[in-house]
Amino acid sequence: MIVVSNNTSKRVSTYAKELGVRYAGSLYKPFAFKLRKFIKKNGIDISKVMMIGDQIITDVACGNGAGIRVILTERLVEDDQWTTRFNRWFDAPRYQKMKKQNLLISWEER
Repeated sequence: MIVVSNNTSKRVSTYAKELGVRYAGSLYKPFAFKLRKFIKKNGIDISKVMMIGDQIITDVACGNGAGIRVILTERLVEDDQWTTRFNRWFDAPRYQKMKKQNLLISWEER
C-alpha cells in the first residue's frame, strides 16, 4: 500500500509512517504526471496498481489518466476542508450521473 495525496509530503508522511507504508505527497491530482513518475521510479508494475479514493474529479480522474484501476468510495468524514468541499460541489453532478447509469456498485453487490 502506498498513500498518495495532494497534501504536502510533510503532512502525508505523518500518516504513512504511522501505517508503516510508503507515500507520495503533492501529487497535483487530477493530473497524473507525478503519479506515473512515482510508479515508474519505484519500478511498480502498473497492472498491479489500484487507486482508492472518494473524489471523482481528483482521485478517479488521476487514476484514469495514469491508466490504473480505480475504486470510488464514500467519503470517510462528514466535514471536509474547504478545498475538498469545493471539489465535491463539482463531483455531485458526476456522481449522480454515474448513479443513474448504474456505474456505482456497492461492494456487497460485487
